Amino acid sequence: MEAVKLERSEKQLKQLISREKMRRMYRKIGRALGKLGGTGLSRIDIPDASAVTEGSGDPDNPKSWKGPWKSITNPVEIAREVCKVNAKQYHQAHTTPLGSGHIGQLFGRRGDTSASDTLLGGTLPEDLPANTLPETIHILNTLATPVPSVDGEPIISSDDFRSTYRVAHEGTSSSPSGRHIGHYKAILKDPTLVQMHSQMMSIPFQVGFAPQCWTKVTDIMLEKEVNNPRCHRLRILALFESDLNHAKRIIIGRRLLHHMNDHSMIPQMQHGSVPGKHCLSAVLKKVFSHDYIRLTKTSGAFIENDAVGCYDRLVNNLVLMLIVKLGLPKSVA
Repeated sequence: MEAVKLERSEKQLKQLISREKMRRMYRKIGRALGKLGGTGLSRIDIPDASAVTEGSGDPDNPKSWKGPWKSITNPVEIAREVCKVNAKQYHQAHTTPLGSGHIGQLFGRRGDTSASDTLLGGTLPEDLPANTLPETIHILNTLATPVPSVDGEPIISSDDFRSTYRVAHEGTSSSPSGRHIGHYKAILKDPTLVQMHSQMMSIPFQVGFAPQCWTKVTDIMLEKEVNNPRCHRLRILALFESDLNHAKRIIIGRRLLHHMNDHSMIPQMQHGSVPGKHCLSAVLKKVFSHDYIRLTKTSGAFIENDAVGCYDRLVNNLVLMLIVKLGLPKSVA
């Protein structure tokens, strides 16, 4: 039996060495051809503010700009312009009722004020402005309505740790600190190290603090379309520390999603990230609907609402109050 294990280990080691040699060879070929991916942006195009004319639009609004564009290739200037665009992108919700103004101050940036406790307890705060929009009142009434809450402590077990890192793709995930996801995958068969890491991931959520490495995030900028580096056509990819990312996936993502699914709190139209459903099913339904109308020669009408930058429009205090309402401990929020 030992001989069989030894032979299998030697075979796996040889395969690993062979794969690494192949990867190095392909990297050399890629450099020689000048087609090596992952080199980042070499330029960014921004509206040329010096060429403002009648009908060219506002240079601060690239989406509607119709004038000439200016290319920037200096790395420092690229970073400065990207930060300027991202700051505007991330602040899209700032002017909303809960993002600023009296109501925003009432609930605080983290949704942990006395007014927040009053609202989650089922009562709307008395000092709401008289001109509060009906849509805002509707949102607040929803937060004040009792719903089934999830039970349990924010503890990540060894089994949770193994299950989430076992399916994680080593080639597409990393951490700003440099600790690669491969470090976590390499310990999955060691019970002691798995227990230690799972406990270290649980403690911040139980106590309510953030380790220093969890307070940093790296924004990776990707082109939405190849060879189109215009400043408003870049996609932001936020890179968190790996253990924070997977801890949130376990404590918030899996548990809350399963809880909401068990109590029929997820709309029927929701397909993404729902157990038993696939995101492609929504597309398939749309194709079937169009085919049915075409084959039966009947009339139909479709409306598509695209929430532009929807993730960048989330309001922190609203999201945090919602997860507390669903039963997540305040220490997690």
